[in-house]
Amino acid sequence: MQAVGTTSRRSARCLAAVVPAVLLVTGGSTHGVETALRVCADPNNPPFSRAAGDPKGFYLEIADRIASALGRTPEPVWHVTYFGQRAVRSTLVARECDLYVGLPSDGEFMGGQLLMSEPFAVFAYALVLPRDVYVERLPDLRGRRVAVQFASPPQSLLATAADVSTVTVLSPEEGMRALADGRADAAYLWGPSAGYLNKYEYDGRYQIVPTEGQGMSWHVAIGFRREDRTLRNAVQSVLDTMGPRIRELEAKYGFPSGAPVRLAGATGDPIPSAPGAVTGSVAQAGVPAENTPSVDTAAAARGRALFNSNCSHCHGPNAASPETRTDLRRLRRRYGALTDEVFSTTVRDGRPEKGMPLWKGVLSEDDLAAVKAFVDSVQQSK
Repeated sequence: MQAVGTTSRRSARCLAAVVPAVLLVTGGSTHGVETALRVCADPNNPPFSRAAGDPKGFYLEIADRIASALGRTPEPVWHVTYFGQRAVRSTLVARECDLYVGLPSDGEFMGGQLLMSEPFAVFAYALVLPRDVYVERLPDLRGRRVAVQFASPPQSLLATAADVSTVTVLSPEEGMRALADGRADAAYLWGPSAGYLNKYEYDGRYQIVPTEGQGMSWHVAIGFRREDRTLRNAVQSVLDTMGPRIRELEAKYGFPSGAPVRLAGATGDPIPSAPGAVTGSVAQAGVPAENTPSVDTAAAARGRALFNSNCSHCHGPNAASPETRTDLRRLRRRYGALTDEVFSTTVRDGRPEKGMPLWKGVLSEDDLAAVKAFVDSVQQSK
């Protein structure tokens, strides 16, 4: 390209007009005009994204519309999402893609490393019920067998319900099979997945009723690198016009709709409360452990956000798992004086044979110390 000083006035005016457009489509870079909009996506995560098959996925269809509006071509960058923040760090933060559809609308997510769009959808856990069954409060489930996802807020809630027999499952797919096979009378599952399966695999056999309460829903946004504010603002301008299209897509994928049912606290009994460990809509009563080290409150607060972003899918939100073996509030009771050593070794080196990944090199030492401070703050003695 010729230097601006050697161009004609007309060429200079053209160049001045082109630069803002380049900034818009490249998210702030002027190294070259990018025609592709690279989208982080899991290759096997229906109903949100998939590398093969139809429909292609809720998130990918949203990305397609955004790319088209920006005059760019959507290009999925495939990766698995199991590791949560680690997946974001190795793709979006590492500049492997330009945006990440489907992140939590939470300013604490990734410790402020990202810019977020405004939330464009709200997903919630949902009751899956036969068409002739109506549930408006928790006692309506009495006498029923309910398939519920392991270590989820609904599992913690149902643990407080009288005369409800739970069938623990590891995924919405397993929960829907338990209901279809007659091993359960109802199910309490992640709503978008349950709704999608109901529409595409069970021919709309069931009602999918969204629920509300603390920990039961998730506001969904699009994440960007902090330096890509221009791209973020351009995408937000498109999102602001997409409300009707997003509602159409939610219906296409069978996502729950209608007024949510609030089950927590519906018995009229007070919900037990305690500082720290809250799972779903049920506060877990906790007793401070004897001989527990003093806790740095600020570090514990940061550790709580890190824990819920990276560890809650196995150990429950706020470390309060309904399953004893994964309930980290019991560490000091289980290991006593060896607790700190066990925590350090297990978290840093992992236990792959038990499904525990290593976090050394994934989270910084400061982050690991913050997580440890949080776990210390929720230890129970009984």
